[in-house]
Amino acid sequence: MSSSFISFTAIAALFLGTAACDQDAPPTGRVQIALTDAPGDGIRAAFVQVGEVYLQGEGGRVTLRETPVLVDLLTLSNSAMILAEADVPTGAYQQLRLVIDGAWVEVEGEAGFEVYATPGFEAAAGGEITGHLKTPSWSASGLKLALPDGRLEVDGDQRVLIVDFDVAESFQTATGDGDWVMAPIVAVNEIGLTTSIVIEAHVGIGVALDGPIQVELIDREGFTEGTLELSDPDGDGTFAATFVYVDPAEGPFSARVLTAGGLELTTAPTTIAIVGASGQTVTYAVDVVLAP
Repeated sequence: MSSSFISFTAIAALFLGTAACDQDAPPTGRVQIALTDAPGDGIRAAFVQVGEVYLQGEGGRVTLRETPVLVDLLTLSNSAMILAEADVPTGAYQQLRLVIDGAWVEVEGEAGFEVYATPGFEAAAGGEITGHLKTPSWSASGLKLALPDGRLEVDGDQRVLIVDFDVAESFQTATGDGDWVMAPIVAVNEIGLTTSIVIEAHVGIGVALDGPIQVELIDREGFTEGTLELSDPDGDGTFAATFVYVDPAEGPFSARVLTAGGLELTTAPTTIAIVGASGQTVTYAVDVVLAP
């Protein structure tokens, strides 16, 4: 196994921009909130409506967004959307809050696909639902999200926060009456504190591939960070996929290389302990030595 480090600047540049500063205006800093998602096994669809985004600080509440938006979480696996962006007075902020108006989820049940929705979101979920999606009381004051190191210092520079909504852990509890409970598991990191992990799979001579191959990245708790199709644009037998906005604190990670049919390929080394590095891209190489 080999590892190398590549600058993280290119990824951060997708979000960071420049803005003119009026010297007569009160000092502010630009704060941008980007939303990403860790996928969940067995979850076919997951939508949340975010009604408001705001920071809570020593000087009170600063609203970053107040227009409701319906977010398709599963489209954000290994990507991100800009959820909110605003000029914020300089100072210290202790919490980021998301006011979530409602949600619905489609899961794989024993009798097929099942749909659960919060009250008022039945129509958005398609009309007929299997049961209700119960939530804690975060629709009023907002879902309180801890900030890295307990606070965000806005000092005039632009700051980008990545909000990682973990679908696998947020939608997984069924109640005794058959309803589901949504207990959001959300992590917040500054973009410079996340990492990108590149998996390179070198396909050896004699390995027969009858379709695309994929790689699955798994955190230390056994949850899937995502599954991506490996590509070989140069046709040299080296397939690669890049996982972005990964929280290195959830590592060490492991990876499985799969065929299109879901069969796991034997790789060397068979166990990969992947340690991410904040603000950097880390590349790990494995050799595909035979097909099952």
